[in-house]
Amino acid sequence: EYKKIGIRSFINTPNSVPILKRVPRSTILGKNKDENILEVRNLAVGYQMGHPVAKNISFAVKKGEIIGITGKNGCGKSTLARTLCGLQKKLGGTFTCEDKPYMVMQDTDYQLFSESVAEELRRTDLGENQEIVDAYIEELNLTRFKDKHPMSLSGGGKQRTAIAVAALMNRSVLIFDEPTSGLDYSHMLQIASILRELKELGKTIIVVTHDRELIKAACDYELALADFNQK
Repeated sequence: EYKKIGIRSFINTPNSVPILKRVPRSTILGKNKDENILEVRNLAVGYQMGHPVAKNISFAVKKGEIIGITGKNGCGKSTLARTLCGLQKKLGGTFTCEDKPYMVMQDTDYQLFSESVAEELRRTDLGENQEIVDAYIEELNLTRFKDKHPMSLSGGGKQRTAIAVAALMNRSVLIFDEPTSGLDYSHMLQIASILRELKELGKTIIVVTHDRELIKAACDYELALADFNQK
């Protein structure tokens, strides 16, 4: 009944997706390398050389997959995402990606610059297609906010605006850092629906999240950073 009124569960949702843990790296990386759009091998990430937050990270993602990156606070999830986007340098290992990923940060204030939500979306790669822009505005419940300044919106409104921007960017790899933080159940389902739609369009998606309901609703696999050697 709580879901009908948009309230999130306070009970941990049981895992319902395959978890990429304790699996031989040869299996994680895939037998057919040509299928992989992103490959990560023995990657170490952090802010100070010689002091990685997480290391020995190896995985691969194929086109059209949604991977959830999970783990406790401070384990390196966001640091990994920022490294894959080129926002900070890796401390070791390698990674290759067919396209430079576009990332939606957890703090979206750093990514919203225009005078209105509608203008923010028009500045994207696909922003000249008004039909597509209007579709995302409607689907993410932004219609009544489209003429408002993004900074005047609630945290959830900013988050949904940033996700609409990402959906309208012409990138093959999208990374979302806690995209449902602060959202109620109905808005979480809207985000999950958008992620699945992007998957159907051939987008490869990495989601950094603590949200077990989002993982259940959208992700193909879960990669738990705790299962890599971070010592």
